[in-house]
Amino acid sequence: MIDLTIFFLKYAFLGFIYLFLFWLIRMISRDLKDKPQQVSKTEKHPNKRAGLVLELSPGLVGPKHFSVTGETTIGRSPRNKIKINDDAASYFHAKIFSHNGGFLLEDMGSTNGTFLNGQLVKERLPLQSGYQVTIGRSRFLFTEK
Repeated sequence: MIDLTIFFLKYAFLGFIYLFLFWLIRMISRDLKDKPQQVSKTEKHPNKRAGLVLELSPGLVGPKHFSVTGETTIGRSPRNKIKINDDAASYFHAKIFSHNGGFLLEDMGSTNGTFLNGQLVKERLPLQSGYQVTIGRSRFLFTEK
């Protein structure tokens, strides 16, 4: 009887180890999938200058200005060009990049979505000066000169 109990406990423990390893590999693959792509330096527009003004965010005291160049990623991860302290934002939430003389906004598969002027971003959308970009509970104003 004791041998049978030890037999089941041994294989139950082994099963828990496999479940833990499966969960660990799944979490690592999700994190790697959210890794931002390399910054494209092929599309530079020296005459165009763009920026984001962080107007509203948890714990924000005053507006904060960010420069947008090439490809700019936004999210909670410190690897982003614009890191925000917002629990409702994903680690790599959205990106803004230059394209054909303008700038496009793209959601990077975030959990809570990215909003442009209150509309959910489902594909790459063009940005114009004065547009509002909402990521989690943070709101940005896009500026272009």
